[in-house]
Amino acid sequence: MARLVENIVNQILDAQAAEQLKARPYERTEERQGYRNGHRDKVLKPRVGKLALMVPRLRRGHFSTELFEQYRKRLRTTNGVERLNQEIRRRERVIRIFPNEESAVRLNGAVLVEIDEAWTTGKRYFDMIEYWEWKANTEKQHKEVTNANTQVNVA
Repeated sequence: MARLVENIVNQILDAQAAEQLKARPYERTEERQGYRNGHRDKVLKPRVGKLALMVPRLRRGHFSTELFEQYRKRLRTTNGVERLNQEIRRRERVIRIFPNEESAVRLNGAVLVEIDEAWTTGKRYFDMIEYWEWKANTEKQHKEVTNANTQVNVA
């Protein structure tokens, strides 16, 4: 699953670089805004697993993507860990004294199971709807350009 998500995100980044430069790799056009300069590796660790992304670099300017903007806060903060610690402390205050180590482990396990259930049944962080909308728009634009080129060639 992680490989699939990694490939999809890398394709999106590549398409956004082409859109920003107004040309695909090795394409010569009048509208071209600049040139690529390789890529930089970026590692994300979402729920699906470790993703090794190849973020494009540009010779002039800066490659910018809005792909991760809505997820940035969730990916860069430790709110989940802090919330977990708060919940364990809250339950620990109710019990106060644990009879043995196993009871403390059971409490932590119960909290982790609840959080896991909330994550698996709750709102997803990475929603694929945006990707499918982007892909449909890209294919539509590609068909329009192809049709326009075909009509010009026929005339």
